[in-house]
Formats: sequence, structure tokens, C-alpha cells
Amino acid sequence: MWPDIIRKAKEGGLNIIQTYVFWNLHEPNQGEWNFEGNRDLVKFIKCIWEQGLWVTLRIGPYIEAEWNMGEVPDIIFRSDNEPFKVENEYNNVQLAYRERGSSYVKWAANMALNLYNGVPWIMCKQKDAPPTVISTCNGRQCADTFPGPNGPTSLLSGPRTGLHSTEYSDTPSQRAAEDISFAVARFFTRNGTLNNYYMYYGGSNFGRTSSSSFVTTRYYDEAPLDEYGLRREPKFGHLRDLHRALKLSKKPLLRGTPKVERISQDLEITTYEKPSENLCVAFLTNNDTREAKTIHFRGKDYYLPSKSVSILPDCKTVVYNTAAIVAQHSSRNFVVSQQAKFSKWEMFKETIPIINDLTDRTPAPKELYSFTKDVSDYAWYSTSIKIDARDLPMRPDVRPGIHIASLGHALLAFVNGEYIGFEHGSNVEKSHIFRKPVNLKPGDNNITLLAMTVGFPNSGAYMEKRFAGPRAVTLEGLMSGTLDITNNKWGQQVGINGEKVPVYTEEGAKTVKWVPFAGTPSPVTWYKTYFDAPEGTNPVALRMMSMAKGGVG
Repeated sequence: MWPDIIRKAKEGGLNIIQTYVFWNLHEPNQGEWNFEGNRDLVKFIKCIWEQGLWVTLRIGPYIEAEWNMGEVPDIIFRSDNEPFKVENEYNNVQLAYRERGSSYVKWAANMALNLYNGVPWIMCKQKDAPPTVISTCNGRQCADTFPGPNGPTSLLSGPRTGLHSTEYSDTPSQRAAEDISFAVARFFTRNGTLNNYYMYYGGSNFGRTSSSSFVTTRYYDEAPLDEYGLRREPKFGHLRDLHRALKLSKKPLLRGTPKVERISQDLEITTYEKPSENLCVAFLTNNDTREAKTIHFRGKDYYLPSKSVSILPDCKTVVYNTAAIVAQHSSRNFVVSQQAKFSKWEMFKETIPIINDLTDRTPAPKELYSFTKDVSDYAWYSTSIKIDARDLPMRPDVRPGIHIASLGHALLAFVNGEYIGFEHGSNVEKSHIFRKPVNLKPGDNNITLLAMTVGFPNSGAYMEKRFAGPRAVTLEGLMSGTLDITNNKWGQQVGINGEKVPVYTEEGAKTVKWVPFAGTPSPVTWYKTYFDAPEGTNPVALRMMSMAKGGVG
């Protein structure tokens, strides 16, 4: 997909592609490196170069980006801490680390320049970036919120260092093409020289890469190139026309002297002009969000719709207005494939373990993040409790219950092999309470939990101090009262067996016993089928609307 996506981006008027370096993708385990296939960073950069485009490289290791953060022992994230160096959007959390935050910013800048000083180095959203690097904007309205670059000794210093926006944010909401183009055009009226769309192509987060807790596989589908790499119109075309207008204006933008003339509270004229070379571009701005206005410029009246910018590459002729869309609208249709017919479904149920099956023993359940170490979303927890017959309710219509306080993100529970239920938190509130009636018996009762993460934390300060998993477990409604079994001694295991095989590969599927699907879905179960490749060459979508927490291979 890379060449096609990059080609379409170029057709849309882009001349630079920004990409992160995903360290946990290239080093899944410490000391084990992988730059093959989709992980071939050099090949990706060469694909961009072959299209004649430039690259901004965000080197990591910390990238935020709603991407799973990985795991390193004894780490203090985002601080002047030896296992962890290099940052992104640090200004948001710097004060939380006090003097270590300031020293960290300086260290990062010096490290970068000492490695290689032949290219400009940037710090995204860093107010106190050292003068040897360039501070850049991150936001939706950089023209009005960004105070400008830092000191005069950055590598891009010269006639016009200008403003740089490394993340002109469009996510996560739907944003109209007119609004985006207005913000970008206005940025160039404020001495803007670099604008990076976040996102121009939204793409998909495959596997366990999505982070920020409850971020979906679909990262951002409202971009000019949608999740499938298709042009989303009129956004794609309207921004393409904006880029053409800016390219027509590149000589005065780069060589001219900027001048801003405020006509009224809402009307503004910005020019970049160099009379000796007959170069001039004008931006006519109407900031009024309700009413259209007329602006008089160099002997001529120009009509401006509400909240719009007109671009005049020769200071005479309007070639573009941010509110005037001429690109056609498009709609995306999903058509059921007639060729990709599913064959019969088969199933493989995971064995529900009890404490005797699990060798990792602790008095209380382990914290989920530190236990799974980014190897799996899943961890089993199991304990056994002896119940006296006199503790069980006397009435047959009354059942005891289990109460689990979980720090997140989701939880399945089984009692004596019987499925009890499923609960989960949300993007806003990860923690949740699991409370269900259970069937207990006189004697030993096995209680097994399958705790799950839905993405690791990826932003904020002290991420290593975020916690997930079962925190307290009690049995309620017993004749003797509530019984706290949190410290009853628990067995634990990271991951489920099907992941380790793995059953979602051709070879792995041969190592387990599959049985015909019984027609009723069951928890912690793998389902397998075969289908023919769909007809045509268009993007293919797998519709999984009925699926809860899980994965598809």
C-alpha cells in the first residue's frame, strides 16, 4: 500500500511526509531487532524519496501517537532517567518532573545535535526548547495560539525562519474541509512555513498497537485519505486546491517581506512582497463567523464569505477561497462480495484454568500492566475457596454474589468452570465494578478471572504509575457475611494458549482440535473459517460489528 498512499498524498499537493519510529515495533523484545516487511523503515523512507517528497522523522522512543508504549524494566517514563530518553509534546508534562524535566529537555536537544547537525531538529510543542532546535506548534488553530519559534540560532534561521506546525490536528472529531483550509491558510498569513496534517491518512492500528485505552483499530477515518486509502471528497480536493494556491505563491512567500494590515475587527490583509523582483501575494481574511464582508484592496473590492481567506498569488487575482468548494463530493460504499463466501465455521475453546494449573503464585492478584509486560492483553487469575454448607443461603432462589473492583480495562469471570459474565470500563473511566450472582457449592470452589487491557497508557506524566487489573475480590450474600478473598492466594498466567500457538496462523491452526461451531457463541473461544479471495482490486473490509473484545487473524 505504501507507494499508492504516498502517490495519492503527492497528488493532493503534499511535498513532505512525517512518520514516527515505533521502537517497540522494531525491538519487540530487548536485544531482538526487526526491520523486515512492514517494519522496513528505510524502505518506507525510500518509497517517499522515489516520489520526490521530503521526510520529517520523529525518532522516539516516546512518540505518544495513541500507540502502545511498550515496556522497559525499571523505567521512569518521560524523565531524565537512563532507560528512557527522547520525547514528544513534553511541555504538557514537564512541570510534573520539576528540575529533571528541564534538564531532560536540554539533554535531548544536545544529544540530537551531537549525533548529526546537518538537518534541522525540532521539538513539538516545547515552549522552552533550547535555541539550537526549533519549537513547533501542535493544535487546531496554530495561527492564533502559537507564539512563534524560539531563539535566533536554530538551524533554519535566516531571512524567514517562520512558524512550523508539526501537528495541525484534525482528530478525533469530524472537521469540515472549509474549517481545515481556513486554519491552514490563516497559518500562512502568520508567517507559517511548514504545515503537517495530523492526520492526512488515518490508516489502521493492527494487532495490539493501538493505545490510549479503548482507541479502536480504526485510527482516523475522516482524513483526506480515509482508512482504506480512498480519497475523501470534498476534503481531499479542497485541500489540494489550497496547496496549489500556496505553491503558486511560493516565491513571494519565501522571498517577500510580510505585512499585516488590520482593516477592522474581522477584516485583515496580509501581503508578502518584494517589489524589486515584482513578487507579491495577498491573503484577504474575514474572521466573522456569521456574515460575509467586502474588502477594498489596491483599488478593487473583493467579496469574502464568512470565516474565509482568499489567496491572490499576484496580489490581483483570487485563485482560491477557503469557503468556496469546487471539489466534488464523494460517498464510500461497502458492497458484499459475491465470491468471498465463508465455508463452515469451526471453533476451539480455551481451557479455563484453575489455580492448580497456574504456577505463578502470589497472595493477591498481580497488577495487570506490569504483569503482562506488553506481551499480551490477557492474564488469567485463579483462586480456590472452601465453602461450608452452612454458609450457603437456605433459600434456593437466593444466590450469593461475587464483587470485583477492577482498575481496568475489562474482565471475564468463571466460577467452577461456569461463565459468570463480562464487564469493562471506558475511555473516560477505566476502572469498573464487576458484580454478578454465582452458583457456589459446599467444599472447594474455583474462581477464575480473565483480566484484559485495551491499550496501554500513552500520554501524561508518570505513566509507569498507572495500574490496571483486579484490585479487590469479595463474595457477598453468605450466611456468615461478606468474605474478602483478595489475599486468598492466587495463581496467574500471562496470555491465553491460542495466542502462544498461535492458532490464527495456518501452521498454528493445525496444532489444536477444532470442532463444528455449535451455533451459540461462547467466551474465550477461537472461530475459524475459509473463504475465497474477493473479486476486484478495491480495498477489502472485514465486517465484525457483532464482535466484543478480541482479535482477528
